[in-house]
Amino acid sequence: MDEYIPNHQLIQLLCTDFLMFYYAFFSWKKKPKEGITLYKNSSYVVFQLMLIHAIVIETIGLHWWLHEKSMVLSLILLFLNVYSVIFLLGDLQAVRLNPVYVDDEAMYLSFGLLKRAEIRFEDIEGVKENPEIGKKRDKDTIDFIAGDFETPEPHLMLVMKKPVAVVSLLGVKKEYRKVLIRSDAPSELKQAVLDGMERCGRDNRED
Repeated sequence: MDEYIPNHQLIQLLCTDFLMFYYAFFSWKKKPKEGITLYKNSSYVVFQLMLIHAIVIETIGLHWWLHEKSMVLSLILLFLNVYSVIFLLGDLQAVRLNPVYVDDEAMYLSFGLLKRAEIRFEDIEGVKENPEIGKKRDKDTIDFIAGDFETPEPHLMLVMKKPVAVVSLLGVKKEYRKVLIRSDAPSELKQAVLDGMERCGRDNRED
């Protein structure tokens, strides 16, 4: 889409909605790709299901109460809540079906419908294991961490030689120099990154 269709806001909105409906309704029989997952050792799934449950209960209660007072407001609220449930279902499926994927040149990070990035190994300056970040995240840092009420500490911090573009909702791109990752197999992920950096360094020397 980025290559063949102009970066128009309406087009990006339609693409986002298409992906949301696809994952929410048509992806349940698909098996997750092979890769390192980001969510299994967290309460992310439980938290998302709890949100969906709360929205459904709120929709039933408020829609019934508002129906007699304001039909228009009741329908607007119903639409927004149904859309929210579909989005949460789609996002949950997108997280489950798209683990971290690594090839010879890059690592592909995705966290549901919210953000994704292609990190080329040749652009990584350094890797920090178990960095102590705390609650503060500066504007030059993006995280791929499954959180709930609190965001846990990352397992890895990738420091980039040059900013990496992260694509969020509606195709909005923003660049960051630090990438925080918490995965279900931190040692395996770290080794994959180090192997990729070494491989790219060796290839560059051969060139």
